[in-house]
Amino acid sequence: MPTIRLLPLLALYAAASPLAAQTSVTLTATATTSATPAPSADGPNVGDVAPDFTFTGVTRYGILRDATKLSDLRGQTVVIAFFPGARTPGCTIQMEKYRDNYAKLFHSGTNVVVLGISVDPDTALSSWAHDAHFPMLFTSDGGSNAKGSIGTLYGAYNTTYEVEQRLLYVVGPDGKIVYVAKPFNVSKPESYTALADAIQKTTPPGR
Repeated sequence: MPTIRLLPLLALYAAASPLAAQTSVTLTATATTSATPAPSADGPNVGDVAPDFTFTGVTRYGILRDATKLSDLRGQTVVIAFFPGARTPGCTIQMEKYRDNYAKLFHSGTNVVVLGISVDPDTALSSWAHDAHFPMLFTSDGGSNAKGSIGTLYGAYNTTYEVEQRLLYVVGPDGKIVYVAKPFNVSKPESYTALADAIQKTTPPGR
């Protein structure tokens, strides 16, 4: 089986075992951004270096103990999927599509990291991922001091409704953005086809 080349990510997933979930699921995990500003108020564009941020990952097994940076994932393709809310109809359609087509869209996670971001509490995201058997990574863009901080960097955070808009970015192995969907339309098959094409170009299967 091909291995993920980046050791920090392997360590993160190792921390997400069922035992780790039992000991860490009650922790408060708040995403924080680095000092790197967004290229524009509307978020970065294709060709821009993806704004860096620090996040605490959430999986179906629980909340990971250690935080990581987006820049730690260099060498892999990263799909950053902002969405309004866990268990809502549109978001459920989107994430179930990702789950059911995980091998086709994301090469079963080989050199591809899918990171879903919303302002939901980390415990809510973990519960949703567990119940729906989502293989993706999630993080909460919430917290008393940092709500919407990641989304603001990417032009995704709606300050009126205090939720993320449904935007999607594909970050190449070199840290530059190679594809943007503003918005990502969950009901159109071509949305998933375009996403698969973008990942295929930057991360061929078996790479």
